[in-house]
Amino acid sequence: MLDDGALAARARAVFDDVRATSGTDCIDSFRRAVAHDPETLEAVWSRLNAVTVPGALAPMVNGVLNVAVSTPMAATSASIPSRPQPGPRA
Repeated sequence: MLDDGALAARARAVFDDVRATSGTDCIDSFRRAVAHDPETLEAVWSRLNAVTVPGALAPMVNGVLNVAVSTPMAATSASIPSRPQPGPRA
């Protein structure tokens, strides 16, 4: 995960927008992990920002979405337990 001093200019701009929009200085672990790829960070932020504006989602859904994104590794495949794949059907 990148700290603010290691951010590319494009990632820093996204972090600045996240802070301004959310009204907090806290950047969650998910966004810090994605900041290694500023293009992806920008895409994720623009999509999330579009659905989390007031009135776009029910307040409960918005809250759940924010918790999911803010929880470390909430949206990474590493946090999803692997399931055995079904074998071939006879």
